[in-house]
Amino acid sequence: HSAMWGSDDAVQWTRLEILTPMEGYTVEENRMLIWHEFDPNSVTRLDNGEYVALCAGGNRASGGVARVSEIYEIYLAADGRTLTRESRKLLITGGPGEDDAEELASPTTLVIRGERHLLYVGAKAGGQENTVMGAVGSVSTAPPDARALDSGNIGRHIYRA
Repeated sequence: HSAMWGSDDAVQWTRLEILTPMEGYTVEENRMLIWHEFDPNSVTRLDNGEYVALCAGGNRASGGVARVSEIYEIYLAADGRTLTRESRKLLITGGPGEDDAEELASPTTLVIRGERHLLYVGAKAGGQENTVMGAVGSVSTAPPDARALDSGNIGRHIYRA
């Protein structure tokens, strides 16, 4: 699980939600959103009132299972935690031997002289070789063409005790 916390003063914090990773939910069947790899600086308001942000998504790896992760655009309601649409893969792993052949993780965006830059960690060789990588691009604020989630699915990833 990953948790979302909120604070008005950065001293007292309140847990807002616990987010549950779920395979096949808004991403490919054997992948899940990795909520602790959500990039808060990437959050952008779209013209239709939704928000888009970057988050890593990958498989549930342990033991001998190789970890594979890529970077997705996720679509959120104004509360910052309710998914509104299926996610869209933004960056995929590279080819064999490339620095990001297995993993794209820890997306971090920043704006330099008006251009949006994405920094991320690429991994290869069973995660033993890591490289800080970058990409430059832009964000469209037009309503996305990604399929909207039905009302029964928009909050499935939010843990309810």
